[in-house]
Amino acid sequence: MTQTATFHSILFDEVGDSGNSEVTEPPEYFADLHLDDIVNSITAGRETRAVRPFFDAPLQDVGTIALIRRRLVRRRRPSSG
Repeated sequence: MTQTATFHSILFDEVGDSGNSEVTEPPEYFADLHLDDIVNSITAGRETRAVRPFFDAPLQDVGTIALIRRRLVRRRRPSSG
């Protein structure tokens, strides 16, 4: 029996919540903030893996955004030890 690993994105809080897979274009504000340039450089060479929709799908749940923000801030703090 072969076991396969299940991928859980760190971009979304809930397992199975992978954003809106139907997003085909980045949000309009991406160009204003130059986020399109950043995402293009991150995803360059990975076109066959279809990772771009993960970056184009905005988080909708305020609680999830707050949770991810807390996790990132916690990682940036120096460990006391």
